[in-house]
Amino acid sequence: MNSKVKRVLVIGLDGALPCLLRKFLNEGELPNIERIVSKGVWGEAYPCPPTDTPTNWTTIATGAFVGTHGVTSFYIHLPGESLVYSQKFRFRSQLAKYCKAKYLWEVADEFGLSSLIINYPSGWGTHLKHGVMICGSWPMFGVPPKLIRKSGVIKGKRFNDKFELLISGGIINIPLVLEGKVSEDSVIFSIHSKEYVVKLGEWSDWIEVAFDTKYNRIVGMFKLKLLEIGENNITLEISDVFSIDGWAIPKKWCKELV
Repeated sequence: MNSKVKRVLVIGLDGALPCLLRKFLNEGELPNIERIVSKGVWGEAYPCPPTDTPTNWTTIATGAFVGTHGVTSFYIHLPGESLVYSQKFRFRSQLAKYCKAKYLWEVADEFGLSSLIINYPSGWGTHLKHGVMICGSWPMFGVPPKLIRKSGVIKGKRFNDKFELLISGGIINIPLVLEGKVSEDSVIFSIHSKEYVVKLGEWSDWIEVAFDTKYNRIVGMFKLKLLEIGENNITLEISDVFSIDGWAIPKKWCKELV
């Protein structure tokens, strides 16, 4: 092994069959993966039964067999629970607390080595002294989505020099109502004693407010851009509304990444 290696990058593709990867590599259809293969290590391994995602991603991350790490499927049944309860809470098996073996990043952490784990389908809930874990697009039990509402155009009602803006959609259960004042080329509103100025054709600073969603109350961040001030309404563009809690460990990274 090269003693000069300082970093190791592991990229996982769920459900990627080696025979098809080899075929497409030979046909020149995967130039980026070909670069990774040519500069890295290529090999095949038999999956651990059952051949599903939580079981085998846990095996990869721990180096332990299924009987050792204990993650046996998407579903997990604990003594004393009804089968209905177990089926209702799918994906629980991906949580670190149900794994009986140490993850590779936990071992690295004990030796003071930093790890960055992004969108890994198991091991969520690991608290590292020297690393960061980020939940990606893969569904993880108990983790709210990063995106509260997608970007788009919204209209606010105008009442002379004041306006009322309603933000709904996405996972928002109760629409958020913002009130403010209208000037010639901008709108101004206050949230938690802080004033936000949204000018024509310009994005505002990040606005931080709490939304009532199906995942309970979530603090989100978004920007606004004023498109038009009409006689009876105002038109604004809203950016994606991002959650800033619950999908990264340590949690401060949620806001940092947004």
